[in-house]
Amino acid sequence: MLPPSFSAGSGSSVFFNIPWVGVISFREIGKSLVLPDSMASSRPTIPSVNLLDLSGNPVPVESLVGHPFLLVSLMATWCRPCLREIPSLVSLSRKMGGRLAVAGVVEGKANLSVLDKIRRRYGKRYLLRLDPTMRFASGLHVHALPESFLVDSRGKIVSRVEGQVDWTNPKVVRYLESFLEKKAGT
Repeated sequence: MLPPSFSAGSGSSVFFNIPWVGVISFREIGKSLVLPDSMASSRPTIPSVNLLDLSGNPVPVESLVGHPFLLVSLMATWCRPCLREIPSLVSLSRKMGGRLAVAGVVEGKANLSVLDKIRRRYGKRYLLRLDPTMRFASGLHVHALPESFLVDSRGKIVSRVEGQVDWTNPKVVRYLESFLEKKAGT
C-alpha cells in the first residue's frame, strides 16, 4: 500500500493512493515528466478515426483537439465505474475553465436510454461521442474501461489514467493543476 502522499514510481510514472479509489497512475509517454518541444514529435497522437455524435453523424476525432488540453475518457454505457466518473469529470471541466476540455467517448454498442439520461442530465457540459466500432480504443491500446487520456492542443497524448477516478478529489485536482502548469511550458 502506498502512502497517501504522492510518490515517484519507477521510470516516469507518478503514483498516489486515494482512499476508496485505489492507486492511480499518471503515466508519462516519453522520457521525462515534461518533454521539450524538440521531443514533442515522439509522443503518440490520438488515432485519426471518425466518431459519431449522438445523432449518429460522423465527426472526425480531430474536432476534439485544439483546446490547451483535453481529457478524453473512454467509457461504456454498461460500465458502472465509467458512469460514476461522469459527475466528477463535469465538475473538473467547470473548475478548470478554458485550460482543460473534457469529453467522453462511448466504446462499443451504447444503451440508448443510458445515453439519453446522460444527455438530459449534463447536456453540453459533457461532450459525448460514440465509437461503436471501437477503433478509437483499439488505436489507443485500451483493454479496460474507464481509461482517460490527457491530450495537448496538437492531439499528442501526454498522459493516461487507468481506472475510475474521483476527479473532484482535492489531491487529484492539485496534481492535475500542477501537471497542466508544467505541460503548458512544453
